[in-house]
Amino acid sequence: MFTLIQLKKTALALSLCTALIPTTSFAKVIKVDPGNSNAYATLASATEVLRAGDTLWIEPGTGPYREVLRVPVSGTEGDPIIIEGNGNEITGFEPLKFKNGNASVKADSSFVLRFEGKRIKQHTNGEFEYGVEYDPSNGLISLSRGISDEGWEISSRDAVVVLGTVFNHIYRNLVVTGSLNDGINLHGKSSGLVFDNVEVYQNFDEGISAHDTVELTIRNSRFYENDNGLLNIGKSYVRLENVDFYDNLGLGLAFSGEAGFYAENVRTWGNGITQLLIRKEVDASCDVLEVYQNGNKEKPWMTYSESANMNKVSNSVLSHRFVWRSGEPTYYNQTTPNDVH
Repeated sequence: MFTLIQLKKTALALSLCTALIPTTSFAKVIKVDPGNSNAYATLASATEVLRAGDTLWIEPGTGPYREVLRVPVSGTEGDPIIIEGNGNEITGFEPLKFKNGNASVKADSSFVLRFEGKRIKQHTNGEFEYGVEYDPSNGLISLSRGISDEGWEISSRDAVVVLGTVFNHIYRNLVVTGSLNDGINLHGKSSGLVFDNVEVYQNFDEGISAHDTVELTIRNSRFYENDNGLLNIGKSYVRLENVDFYDNLGLGLAFSGEAGFYAENVRTWGNGITQLLIRKEVDASCDVLEVYQNGNKEKPWMTYSESANMNKVSNSVLSHRFVWRSGEPTYYNQTTPNDVH
């Protein structure tokens, strides 16, 4: 599995060798770099000019990008649209300013808090970690004495990466954080979508969620510290290759409706409620799907949206109607893989 450091090294190597980007004679490399007057300053302005075969190149080290990434046009099988993130973060987080240890947000709101890059979670009694207090009646967030006013962020956007009905996109080397909904939200009749070496974390709802009849592939990626790692519904289908789901507050890997998936070298561990959930008429196959012991005796964190009312912890939850099409998971008594410390 790629670490964030490896992701950045990969991005640097790519930046030194742009000839590796497959393009047709008519394809363009659309560069995004707020500090370069010859490049596009925002993702939104760059996506407006994308066409089949083009590459949107986000210059290494220019993030975070505090905006929504939407690509409304499609590629083709021979000329996909490529989004090369180069390790940059696209985020729904915005800086949260404190004065004398207090900050105000919208009353009775739900959000993700981050301090110096770490998610500040809520216990099931509603209290935040590190003595952070929140009064939903007036939207006041208060810090305990001795905690710095600096380095705080709060989720402020309903979306980070959102796609409707589009075809043949490749997203690689991206970091996606801070959405008030899913980090990556997919709807419609999309197909030919590939997410390669993406790191998706600290989103209020799922890290990624596919709906309707979306078809996609996820490779070499990590999903953690979201409400749920992945939850696909409808008649969506995902192929998972070398993907980890861990330390999400609720569910690690989950499917409902008539969703389908194939999992190859996939691991799920350390998630608050359950590592694997499969409901209803899900069509599932696997070749090395590792499910690790849930070390929690009770629900450790407050969860939201789909898992909000789930309180019983387990290793897996499989519908009584469910049958694996091929393969079965391997269940481990240990709580983490051997290579995780």
